Amino acid sequence: MDRSELKKYINLGKLPITVFRKQFRGSIDAIIRVTKGYCVFLDYDDDCDDEGGLRVTFHYDSFDEMVDSIEKYVNGDIELYKIYLDEPEEKSFNDNDWKMFQDDVYNHRLVLLENSSSFFIGDLYWRGLYLNEITPFCSDDEFKKWIKKANDYDDVGD
Repeated sequence: MDRSELKKYINLGKLPITVFRKQFRGSIDAIIRVTKGYCVFLDYDDDCDDEGGLRVTFHYDSFDEMVDSIEKYVNGDIELYKIYLDEPEEKSFNDNDWKMFQDDVYNHRLVLLENSSSFFIGDLYWRGLYLNEITPFCSDDEFKKWIKKANDYDDVGD
């Protein structure tokens, strides 16, 4: 697909379209979905349960900036990628994959998309890890304190 085809798919659809899906670590996939308004969802998920993985939402000032950022993240030209149907593979949950992933988020070893005008981590647990406000294996009490504090906190972004 080229950029004009991608733009067409985005403008036709009401839902985000998946343009990249790759195994990230064990049972966890990295998934990129794009939608109108130069918005990109970067998801890390295993599709094994309803807990939900990490979603980081990025906003860009232009279509070209958005695509350039995606291409840099996937180490290739968007023309090499296709529109994916959201039909995840059958996988089994692996807690060790998630423990290592949580540590990566906390220690900022997780590669994110670049050059966005803003980005946001909506889930309080993942936001707390990213901001180093909680640790990957914090107690329930520590997490409850973070939730109370986070209610008065704006989004994570650049």
